Amino acid sequence: MSSSDSLRKALEEYLAVPGVIGALFVSDEGLVVSQAVPEGVDADAVAVFAADALVACQQLGRSASTGDLQSLEVEFEKGQLLVVPFASGVLLTLLLSEGQLGAVRENWSKGKDLSSQNREAPSA
Repeated sequence: MSSSDSLRKALEEYLAVPGVIGALFVSDEGLVVSQAVPEGVDADAVAVFAADALVACQQLGRSASTGDLQSLEVEFEKGQLLVVPFASGVLLTLLLSEGQLGAVRENWSKGKDLSSQNREAPSA
């Protein structure tokens, strides 16, 4: 299996979770490593902004002495974004349908780990 096939397979696992409508692996430089997003989503822009937002929130947490960032959750009028550190140098960004953040979190609390510390970073 090629690395692009294994990345796509990993993204498909996230897409199988009810409420997840798109998923991206993003480098910490804001580049798309792999993606599976709906038509009309600018994956490159999402990647850049997700990486920048995560860095800003990590700095906010350090300044407030609140520890390491576990996840970044942003709610919008028509949906939500969930950004989590995934592996060294890689972020996982999930696009969620409106009102689905709780359901997605519940799904992972039953045994799936969003920010798996045990996973290897996907290679492009």
